[in-house]
Amino acid sequence: MIARNLRIWPGEIDLLILFGGLLVVVEVKSRWREDPSDEFTPEKSARLRRTGARLWRVPQRYDLVTVRFGAGGVDLRWLPGVC
Repeated sequence: MIARNLRIWPGEIDLLILFGGLLVVVEVKSRWREDPSDEFTPEKSARLRRTGARLWRVPQRYDLVTVRFGAGGVDLRWLPGVC
């Protein structure tokens, strides 16, 4: 992991990871009972790409990690290449 909660206009990058030579921007969404991926809208995707474009190196991939909390426990999903 290179950084977390990295603020760069026009947004924020939750996680910036170097993964086997690949620079990966990771958006993390969490919700109680609801599907967190519903919060990753086309507008959010576009803002994340604009933010990533301002890094010193262009990210090769944008991933989404969702965490859903519920009565039955925690459901964690890693969705590579979402935008």
